[in-house]
Amino acid sequence: MRGEKHERACCCALNMMFGYRPRTALAIIEHLGSAAAFFDLPSGDAAIITERLAGRPSREAFLDKALQELEITGKKGYHFIGITDECYPFLLRQCPDAPVGLYIRSASSPEKLFRRTRHLAVVGTRNMTRYGKEWCGILMEHLGKAGDPPAIVSGLAAGVDAEAHRGALENGMPTIAVMATGIDRIYPCMNEYLAGKIEAHPESALISDYPMGTIPKPYNFIRRNRIIAGLSDATVIIESKSRGGSLITARQAFSYDRDVFALPGRVDDACSCGCNALIKEKTASPVLSPSDISENLCLGIPDESTSVPGQENPAADIPATGTENSLTHAILSAIRSEQGITADSISEKTGYPYKTIAANIAMLEAYGIITTDIMQRCFINRHRKNL
Repeated sequence: MRGEKHERACCCALNMMFGYRPRTALAIIEHLGSAAAFFDLPSGDAAIITERLAGRPSREAFLDKALQELEITGKKGYHFIGITDECYPFLLRQCPDAPVGLYIRSASSPEKLFRRTRHLAVVGTRNMTRYGKEWCGILMEHLGKAGDPPAIVSGLAAGVDAEAHRGALENGMPTIAVMATGIDRIYPCMNEYLAGKIEAHPESALISDYPMGTIPKPYNFIRRNRIIAGLSDATVIIESKSRGGSLITARQAFSYDRDVFALPGRVDDACSCGCNALIKEKTASPVLSPSDISENLCLGIPDESTSVPGQENPAADIPATGTENSLTHAILSAIRSEQGITADSISEKTGYPYKTIAANIAMLEAYGIITTDIMQRCFINRHRKNL
């Protein structure tokens, strides 16, 4: 057995040997030119590496185990690709700690799976709030209307991860679930139905760098987060507490020089503490509108595509006539043309006195039509409070 299959088996064996030390496996491949070259080394040279770095000198035992693993994987209809395969995801390959191999459970072939031009990671807390769920839904609906919708990458966990996967499927986007177990073990079990939907959806998949049969362990979840970040052009944190796996994913993405976004929340909300901290430390940019993401990924979505039914004309809810109604429309028009515009700038643009503008902004905020931040920047709401 030589050629591509042999190289793939050697990648699988190296993944078993150095899975928890991916940089070591990558250094071996880079130095020797291929995974197979390591198994062609004289036994003395190979023993120096394996004894020093893995403590397990028998390459043959690992290669035999890898061959058995790939046989079982194939019989189950799963796939394994090595980092030297052409279909290995390009962005992930650029990471200094990329896995040597990936196990794939999908209705699509590996060649079709990672060919999409944009991947977006969407992660967050397992205990998401109504606010987080609503905004995750808004974001997925917005991205699904793109001319070139991205593939949504997440971790199949409860909460934000599951909501992101479901939202992707409901809006016609592919989604990739990066697992902290072997691909033959779904965790948590409550997501088995969702995992089946992901596996069956075109260009969607369950993937893992852990061998078949690997059970969930705390450290596995931390390690798999690098794959979520590495697969993606950008990462969005919907909600996060002050500590958690999503913060690790965000900082990992930042270390890979990928764009990171976070949904800001109330300063006294525990589920937004992590997001607010990422924004404060300038690791993440705030998500003030779904278009912040689509524009960053160059998806070509017009701003109006995210309008919520019933809010195409938000001023219609305000019982005002004559001068007041004209002023309201002038303020909303100014905000539409420049999301984040301040009351001072609106006054200058419309010609109305600042006090008049400030009073009407307060009224619009009370009606839930706009929001303002501590800098007095104004934004038209993309959703209603009673949804």
